[in-house]
Amino acid sequence: MRRLGEIVDNDGAKRLLDGLRILDFSQTWTGPTTTRQFADWGAVVLKVETPERPDIMRLSSPFKGEVKDTLDSSAIFAVLNTNKLSLTIDLKTEEGRGQLLRLLKWADVVIESFAPGVAKRLGIDYESARQVNPEVIVLSHTLLGQTGPYSALRGMGFLTSAMSGWQSATRYGDDSTPFGPYSAYGDFISWGFMALSILAALERRRKTGHGVYIDQAQMESSTFFALHTLADAWVNGAGEAGGSNSHALFVPHGCYPCVGSDNWCAIAVTSEQEWQRFCDALGQPEWVSKHPTISLRVRGRHEIDRDLSAWTSKQKVDDVVGRLRDYDVLAEKVHKASDVVSNERLGRHAFRRLPHPVMGDYLTLLSAFRMWDTPEPHLRPAPMMGEHNDQLGSIIQDSGS
Repeated sequence: MRRLGEIVDNDGAKRLLDGLRILDFSQTWTGPTTTRQFADWGAVVLKVETPERPDIMRLSSPFKGEVKDTLDSSAIFAVLNTNKLSLTIDLKTEEGRGQLLRLLKWADVVIESFAPGVAKRLGIDYESARQVNPEVIVLSHTLLGQTGPYSALRGMGFLTSAMSGWQSATRYGDDSTPFGPYSAYGDFISWGFMALSILAALERRRKTGHGVYIDQAQMESSTFFALHTLADAWVNGAGEAGGSNSHALFVPHGCYPCVGSDNWCAIAVTSEQEWQRFCDALGQPEWVSKHPTISLRVRGRHEIDRDLSAWTSKQKVDDVVGRLRDYDVLAEKVHKASDVVSNERLGRHAFRRLPHPVMGDYLTLLSAFRMWDTPEPHLRPAPMMGEHNDQLGSIIQDSGS
């Protein structure tokens, strides 16, 4: 049987969160992204699933090539769960309940994303956990939290966008249909609040010696990202109508077509000085006198966008970016995903390939920040389903529990 040190790390470097122990019952995106951050910096994260109900991201595309017939071939699951260990436990059996008690005693933090009431039935709610481990921190992540008249509603990230005001605030062109942000964006951004709350709870425990319960509602965290519209509603009684890529003060501010198939350039002019330089770059000095102030540019937004699109549509995107940058105007190519993963300069070495028993290898993200004079994360491939079941005793023993 391998020891924990052999499973978790193999380069000998001590990392910031070494010794932190997280029991992860979360699924899909938000919870796994949260625990991935902790795992990257040295925490031992045990991802717990049941054979009957695995994390649904194991079944989610994209899959590498034609490999789709196992629970271990999803590329997105692999990225979200890099650096973790996997256990499968049947909580309906006496053996499974015994394993759960050992894990609750072992854990510093427990994360779950079940609908309200499910964690209690499974015996992983805060009241149950604190009976066996008074210092444990338990975080529950749901759509609307554990209390309130709508707490029992099932949710997903797309519905969060509707509830928080995002859908209404985002419309495109003359189409009045709420378009909303890309996909389940509430899932993509809520993990930061979860990670911060866990760090705050750990600091509280250090000072008081007590654990704590964290009730995290995704809708509430998502409202921070609709703050401009909400502030307008507070002040004026009605939130500002959606404006696609447009900005209330900056014109031009959008994406403009260039030569070729689906080539676009993002351009933003944010001051009078930039407007002068922008017009010089395009060889259109008369635009300065035609739209000399911010208010006139906002009023003439559609005309400016039309004329700018007519110019960019005859240029190569790299030429547009280069020329505007020469004049110190904000401009960037609208990159496709394939551009990002193949551009090491753009990614600052943000990606790394890891070997995988089923997929062969996969591309995963490194941590989103660098900390000087600190060992960088040591990456291990995402775990196979139940890969570390045989190491459960060793993991708990070697972690000092």
